[in-house]
Amino acid sequence: MVDISDIPGILRRNVIWLLLGPLITVPLALAFLALKTPSYRTGVEVLIEPQGGIQVLANSPGSGLSSLEFQNVELESQSFIVLSAQVAVAAMAVIGRLTPLAVAVVLALSGAIGPIVGQNFGAGRMDRVRQTFINGLVFVGLYVLFVSAVLYLLRTPIANMFGATGEMAALLFLFCGPLALLQFFNGAIFVCNASFNNLGKPIYSTLLNWSRHTIGTWPFALLGAAFFGASGVLIGQAVGGVLFAIAGIFATRRLMVHLTPEPVNDPFFEEKRLHQVTSQRIW
Repeated sequence: MVDISDIPGILRRNVIWLLLGPLITVPLALAFLALKTPSYRTGVEVLIEPQGGIQVLANSPGSGLSSLEFQNVELESQSFIVLSAQVAVAAMAVIGRLTPLAVAVVLALSGAIGPIVGQNFGAGRMDRVRQTFINGLVFVGLYVLFVSAVLYLLRTPIANMFGATGEMAALLFLFCGPLALLQFFNGAIFVCNASFNNLGKPIYSTLLNWSRHTIGTWPFALLGAAFFGASGVLIGQAVGGVLFAIAGIFATRRLMVHLTPEPVNDPFFEEKRLHQVTSQRIW
């Protein structure tokens, strides 16, 4: 059993690693853009233009903080489970390895759906933007149903593989059962984040993520732990995810209804875009 005095050290080490990543990758990315390679020349020129540079600087903090926040999910779980028995910590270690595998496609979707939303938004096709958002949620729902069924059928072999018995097995069965279905709401938050980032509102994504994993996690996890122990931590986190996913879906839909794209003033915009696509052969 881990002593409660160890928690500040655990948190401090994880926070240091969370901050160290951007400090290394951001200078490397800027150095790469400064090379002005032919394939990326158009993107670099956008940074040189005053309006484009301001837009990049305005969007970077929000989207960066949003991506940083996702790395805190496992840290928060460990912060509560660490107060439980060693079997609970072992169960969370297994669940922490199963979760990325279970939601890998959802994470890939959040990166793939963003350009589709941004492209249609730039073209002024808000009907397609809304349809893309709905299709993303439907895909997440179908994928989570499939993964949940697989985890439920394999829950016993998974427990046996790790030698899980007693409370550890109960936690694994809980994750491979009803909690697996609730991964849909985490996937919905990812889709909302991608939509916010590509509709020019990255700060919305940041607010949704950080609030979901603070006021949407800590109170529910503490309350669940008080009543149900380690199982309550998992249940509490899932309940918080449900509430904030619903709020995110509502906010995204409302944004899409009231947001109108800026008109393209360049009369030769379509011709320039067609020339760019055909000359680089990226169709």
